[in-house]
Amino acid sequence: MEQVARKTGWSDQWDHMRTPAPVPPAGERAGAEERTADLCGISLMHLRGDGTRLERPEGGAGCRHIILLVQLDGSCTVAHRQSTVHLSAGDVTLLDSERYFTLETSTGSSQMLGYIPFAEVMYGIPSAALPSPRRMESDDALAALAAPLMASLAQQMNRLDGEGGRCARQLLVELTRGLINRQRQRPVLVEPIPDPRVRHFIDAHLADPDLNPANIASGCNISVRRLHRIFSTTPWSACGWIRKERLERCRRDLTDPALSDLSVTQIAFRWGFNDAAHFSRAFRSAYGESPSEARRAVDAPRYADIPRAVLRARLEESGSARP
Repeated sequence: MEQVARKTGWSDQWDHMRTPAPVPPAGERAGAEERTADLCGISLMHLRGDGTRLERPEGGAGCRHIILLVQLDGSCTVAHRQSTVHLSAGDVTLLDSERYFTLETSTGSSQMLGYIPFAEVMYGIPSAALPSPRRMESDDALAALAAPLMASLAQQMNRLDGEGGRCARQLLVELTRGLINRQRQRPVLVEPIPDPRVRHFIDAHLADPDLNPANIASGCNISVRRLHRIFSTTPWSACGWIRKERLERCRRDLTDPALSDLSVTQIAFRWGFNDAAHFSRAFRSAYGESPSEARRAVDAPRYADIPRAVLRARLEESGSARP
């Protein structure tokens, strides 16, 4: 295991890590400390910050990872393009290293992050099933296991090597897989549009590529200003809601075996998109993978059913297997 590194301030790039970590915008470096280590191929980061804001850009070089983030002390806010998560001590969330997010910490807060290779934790799980970040509270059974484990790793970062490190690594991978499955079983509760007329009109006209605030307002016999006031009580704008609903319908159809004869473009156009490239970018931004990847993942074999030799060969191809 690598020697723990201590720094004051944030580096622009963490070259010693296997994937780019969140970095702060220029000028926001004070009051932060990082400790990093390698756990048999899993990058660990213990972050301490006083009012620090970090930003993780879209995409990234190197291998894709699932980031297990545990709030150890204080609080932080993780903002994704489609959701905002507030974490208190003991809370847990999962992040995709290829998806944009920001992390804002409170004074005296600390977090522990584990970068687990995507291929190991998502094998046999449809990638489209990975939801946007959400809070798993400390009273959740699996979160209650993750929090003390990560806290212990934060204290033992320079001591877990050999058999102990390998056991801790395996436990971390399996726990992360369990948390992903737990999230899949708990759909995100999205605050509905308070006016049923607006909600029903949008649902009935999602396939219309010309659907916009003006014709929604006209169809519901309200002003555009009134429409925007209705949406001001939700996390969405009118256009943002339309886009979200269209993407959800497309993802549902892409993962439906009964619609496998339809092309990705046909499904996109079916729900009001009129530009295949724009749809692909919007889908990747929302779900962290391309529409084609989401469709292929549906038929992925279960992790446990793959012979160990075959699994190891595939992990080595992705660069995720340890020596």
